[in-house]
Amino acid sequence: MTLEGDYTVTTINVEDGLLIPNHDKTAADAITTLNVNGGLVDGTRTSELRTWGTVNMAVGGSLKVNSDLVTMTTFNDPTGEYTMSIG
Repeated sequence: MTLEGDYTVTTINVEDGLLIPNHDKTAADAITTLNVNGGLVDGTRTSELRTWGTVNMAVGGSLKVNSDLVTMTTFNDPTGEYTMSIG
C-alpha cells in the first residue's frame, strides 16, 4: 500500500506486506504511531521531509528510512534478540 497526500494517520499496524508512506503533514506528524510487527515499511521512496511520532518495532518487522528525510520522535526497538541493518 502506498500513502500520498498531506494528512496525519493516527495509527498504522503493519503485519505483513509492503507499506510505502510517502505522505507528509504540514506542521505535524505524518504518522502518530507506527507499529511494525511484520512486513516492510519503506520510507525512502520520496524526498519529502516528514515526521513520524512513535515507531514501535517488533521482531519480524523491517524498516527502511533515510534519516535526512524522516524524523522519528520516539523509536522503540524490540526486546530480546534481533537483527538491525543500517545501510
